[in-house]
Amino acid sequence: MHTISSLTQKPKIFYIMKNKFKFLIFLLITFSFSSCDEAEELLNLTKDFDDTIVETIALNIDKTSGNRATFSSSTILSIDDPALQPYINKIKSVEIKSLSYKIINFSGDATGDVNGEFLIDNIVYLTNAFVVKTEADKGTIFKITEVAALNEIASKLKANKKLTAKYGGDALCDNDEMEFLVEITADVKIIVSL
Repeated sequence: MHTISSLTQKPKIFYIMKNKFKFLIFLLITFSFSSCDEAEELLNLTKDFDDTIVETIALNIDKTSGNRATFSSSTILSIDDPALQPYINKIKSVEIKSLSYKIINFSGDATGDVNGEFLIDNIVYLTNAFVVKTEADKGTIFKITEVAALNEIASKLKANKKLTAKYGGDALCDNDEMEFLVEITADVKIIVSL
């Protein structure tokens, strides 16, 4: 038989149990939302793109008459290609595995030389002096090898999606004009979020 006090106690127990149940549901919902974030992080939902960017800078240097002539030309290096387009705003990192250039398609003064600078976004990364035909014939590859420089360029490429590459300096070609291309090759690894 129930007394009056035991009957009045029953609703309090149900009230306490009901609140515990609500609290438990709240905890489960909170945990499931934080678990999704953690699960996504654990699954590391990313995709890697390995790309080779090849661009050329065309140079035409007029015949000189004993005095060195200045020259400069540029091109755009871009990671904004069709395969990457759906992820262009989800780039997590850009790594430049290698960055180099070589002289191709030379014509003109076989003894003509240049003192040249290779720049990315107006920062000089390589300087060199050579007889243009000789380096074109040998297929000499001029490389940026400093890791800090490659990381700096990669950081700019990640932020801006494109950079200006420029080759300029001065030349001496008294026998004839010189025309050639500076072929730039960048091997790039891009990681994007899915």
